[in-house]
Amino acid sequence: MCTPWRKPPSKVPRRPGRTSGSRKVAETAPPEVIDAHPAWVRHHRDTAEVTEAGHEDLERADAVLFGTPPRSS
Repeated sequence: MCTPWRKPPSKVPRRPGRTSGSRKVAETAPPEVIDAHPAWVRHHRDTAEVTEAGHEDLERADAVLFGTPPRSS
């Protein structure tokens, strides 16, 4: 089962001058592999508007958190 992409709440308390955000890593799987898995297709479609991380994101970040979903068969 594919868990839908969750956007952060819009009313998260923030300190002045600080920002946070989510980025995704560029997909490396070939399109034919993605197309063979309906859940992956949905995830790819649901996260299409999420910005991909770049070098500039790493340079300005104070912290970087990684998360990976389990692969289902």
